Amino acid sequence: MAKEGNQRLYLGVDKVEKRDELYALLLKKEYPEPFCREVAYKYLNTDYTAGRMMSYLGRENKPNIEMLVYEMFAIILWRRLMSFIKAYCRNCLRNYR
Repeated sequence: MAKEGNQRLYLGVDKVEKRDELYALLLKKEYPEPFCREVAYKYLNTDYTAGRMMSYLGRENKPNIEMLVYEMFAIILWRRLMSFIKAYCRNCLRNYR
């Protein structure tokens, strides 16, 4: 039941990773291939970050490359901020127990 392409077999079910979907979506929107590879596989390589970018691309028709990079930075910074806040909260809870 395996499909063609960049899919992996996961517990007997075909699974396409979000970064592969993001890469294909960026190519479909006619961004340069090296740029698509960098964005999908280097910077937004988690399901969460790739999903956020795919959501942005779904809302926007075809943003220019500068707007896409700004959105990528915003997604990365938001993710890091949330990680920092979670760590801070865990530390506070540990100190008050």
